[in-house]
Amino acid sequence: MEDKSVFNEEKINNRIDELVAMEKGFNIARESDYETFMDWHRAQRKKEYEIISFKHKGLSYTKWHDEFYHRTDGKYYNTSLNHVPQNAEILSVKRIYDGEVFSVGEKVYLKASDGKGVFYIRKFTIKDGQCFASSGINIMQLEKVKEVLFTTEDGVGIHEGDTYYTLEPDNNWYLYYSGAAGDGSGKRTIAKYFSTKEAAEDWLNWNKPKYSKKEMEACYEHALTQGLHGCSFKSYMNWIENF
Repeated sequence: MEDKSVFNEEKINNRIDELVAMEKGFNIARESDYETFMDWHRAQRKKEYEIISFKHKGLSYTKWHDEFYHRTDGKYYNTSLNHVPQNAEILSVKRIYDGEVFSVGEKVYLKASDGKGVFYIRKFTIKDGQCFASSGINIMQLEKVKEVLFTTEDGVGIHEGDTYYTLEPDNNWYLYYSGAAGDGSGKRTIAKYFSTKEAAEDWLNWNKPKYSKKEMEACYEHALTQGLHGCSFKSYMNWIENF
């Protein structure tokens, strides 16, 4: 005898599908109606992704508001589409829940692999309302490999989204918080970059000119009279700081 107290999720879901199908006018006992109903059902599922750009018939399209605009050499043209053609080559997609955008050619890895198993996205495919990258891996399972944008003076690699400080020696040694790193960060060769304010201040303490030649000469002559011959440079500098 069937145990009525046992919760059978599959049976309940199937029954719900039957009731919804009847309400929508589908007779899922008929194969054609069943397939049509399942297409409708999949379309109602909350989307996990959004296509951002694609290529179709040799032209590249990028999404802007609710339409896709033809783009060439960074310029947008009036030719637009309000849908993605079935045979289009998808170039980039956005994961809805966190807004992360994945593009063909990017390096990614499986979340569960702790950064191992890195691979490049070669293509995107859409199946049953889900988006897959390369070898059938759902984009919900992916993380981007963060490349080092630049290395600070204190030896820290800065990735996209990391915060840092900038020192401008040619602007009266102006030190300021630069916020999160992104494209173009760390490119000014005349500037100095640091991972923390403390690291920048320590660098300043050792590198920013503080004394005139006359003051240094006076310090040196006084040091000789105090018997500081042969002391370490650090000791000598500490002595100067307190002179």
